[in-house]
Amino acid sequence: MPAPNAATAGGAARVTPQRHVRATSSVLRGLEGCKVSIALADGSRLDDVMLVSVGRGRTPTVWVFASGIDVFLPRLAVVDAWEAPPARARSAA
Repeated sequence: MPAPNAATAGGAARVTPQRHVRATSSVLRGLEGCKVSIALADGSRLDDVMLVSVGRGRTPTVWVFASGIDVFLPRLAVVDAWEAPPARARSAA
């Protein structure tokens, strides 16, 4: 479920909605090039990976880049996917 946009009193701050969607091929294509989290059919998860490509035509794989390694997942194993939250900037101490 996407998080709703919310504004604080006065509208000064906004909560950025997260895209959290069912893993259809067209939706996954919309997330190509983004850092995502992926839920797999076996209950495991891949967090903060780059979604490189969703197979086209008869290619039954999803290509992600995780921890410096290209990983090819069976398309049918991907149950859910959502855009990973942006990394927080470290504050200088």
